[in-house]
Amino acid sequence: MAVPLFAAMALVPLRGHVASEVIALVLSLTVVIGGLIAGRAGGVAAALMAAASFDFFFTEPYLSLKIANGNDLATTLVLLAVGLVVGISAQWGRHREATLGTDPSALLRVLHVATEGCAEDVETSVRAEMLRVLQLQDCWFTTDAGDRTVLDDSGRIRLSDRTLQAGDIELPTEGVAVPVMWGNQLFGFIEAVPIEGRITSAPSRKVAVALAQTLGLALAAEPKAA
Repeated sequence: MAVPLFAAMALVPLRGHVASEVIALVLSLTVVIGGLIAGRAGGVAAALMAAASFDFFFTEPYLSLKIANGNDLATTLVLLAVGLVVGISAQWGRHREATLGTDPSALLRVLHVATEGCAEDVETSVRAEMLRVLQLQDCWFTTDAGDRTVLDDSGRIRLSDRTLQAGDIELPTEGVAVPVMWGNQLFGFIEAVPIEGRITSAPSRKVAVALAQTLGLALAAEPKAA
């Protein structure tokens, strides 16, 4: 999957003129496309290429695979995670989308909005996609998860202090909170209230986590107020 490399090379003239998070958004699009076209293998290959290209061209020291900045390291790792999530979800989702709502193309649609719109547009898109992916009654963005169960970065649900549920399950009736973060910065949560009796697959919850991370990336890329 050489598309991320070519995309990164084309974006080099923008280095220093746009935020690195914006570059990561564009490269994420190529990762998602690779995962949707070629499944797990394509997603992983595209993610590795995108992460290496981002590291080589857009992190200091340039033209080196060393990373001096912690945020750049986090961005590189998230690019890898996106490829894994989309690739695995695409492979499973082709067989289970009709019954369990898994749709990895949801992430592609949100990333497309993220490259063209503002964080508010991305939030609207993420909420719309998450309603369908997790089969929800409603969802909204909040800065406080309250007492809701929080999905971890693999889409697992905590049942107790020591137990995490990773399979196909019914979400808690009171709902769950999906962290909206980028790198080590937490912006808030998407609170998600499910339709009673609906089962969510592990891949669909992973897609939901990736959707929330995309919103986190869009918020991180927003110009800071003077």
